Amino acid sequence: MILEKQRMHGSTVVECLVALVMFALLFAVLWSTKPKRPAHVIQCIQNQGEIWKGYTAWANDHGGKFPRVIGIGAVGGQLGSGKLGDELLPEEVLEVYGAFVPVDQRPLNRYVQSVTRFHCPADTGGGSHAVASCWETMGNSYQPQVADDLFGVRRVLGLDSEPESKYEGRSITLNEIGESPRNKIIQGDWNWPASGPLLWHGGKVGGHVMLFGDGHADVLKFPSQQILTNQFLHKVPDLKSRWW
Repeated sequence: MILEKQRMHGSTVVECLVALVMFALLFAVLWSTKPKRPAHVIQCIQNQGEIWKGYTAWANDHGGKFPRVIGIGAVGGQLGSGKLGDELLPEEVLEVYGAFVPVDQRPLNRYVQSVTRFHCPADTGGGSHAVASCWETMGNSYQPQVADDLFGVRRVLGLDSEPESKYEGRSITLNEIGESPRNKIIQGDWNWPASGPLLWHGGKVGGHVMLFGDGHADVLKFPSQQILTNQFLHKVPDLKSRWW
């Protein structure tokens, strides 16, 4: 009887070992077939994670407020060329985007380890002026929501040209972001939320790498261009939405 119990016990141990081996093999197969993100997506996510640290460091030094900016893309990065091909873009466009804002006047540069963090490796330009590289032309591959609420995204940065007493001149605060940080869009690929062939991280990725208010960056697939066009001015930011 004792030997029989030992054999039963031994058989159970063997069966458990076999089950564990089978589980490990199954896990290995599933892991190997899991879609792997391209290197440019991983790098872009890492870039924006570092930029987030810059945002929070700035805010911690300035009473919880995010910086105000001289132009839409001038929160960090390099001095842009301002060029579309061999020609300069119109002066008013360069002013709006902050292409010629010097490096030392881009507020996050002092808080991010390298200005190259503002360069997305997949930056192929585009946007409303079809530049070849937003990094080269504007000095920044990433665009935060500035001054106004658009596409259901609450503005993040205020414009320095507007009084801070006005909504358009007042930047968001860490407390405001804290109302629903995981779905609060901070910034993303310069040409977000464009779709189709304009996607920098196209193909299987099919979306834009976006930075959110809890510090994580991930791919967000926006609705179709037709839906977004209808939401351009009319979608009110909603903390319970996929983004706000």
